[in-house]
Amino acid sequence: MLNAGIMDALDIDKAHIVGHDWGSSLAWAFAALYPDRTLQLVAMSVGNPNGYFKGNHANEQKLKSWYRTLADQLIS
Repeated sequence: MLNAGIMDALDIDKAHIVGHDWGSSLAWAFAALYPDRTLQLVAMSVGNPNGYFKGNHANEQKLKSWYRTLADQLIS
């Protein structure tokens, strides 16, 4: 992941990870992939990804967040 490469280049072992909107998805992914390098995670405007798939409003939320599915396809 790019963030880890930047941290390596700057000789930074751990960092506070902050993401907003689409960046929150990347921040969640970074924290999941590199928990040992994440001091804290601040995800603004986007909740925990587990909540996206569970609960009474999961399908409604997926319809409202169609752009995230598109972004996931473009990133992978």
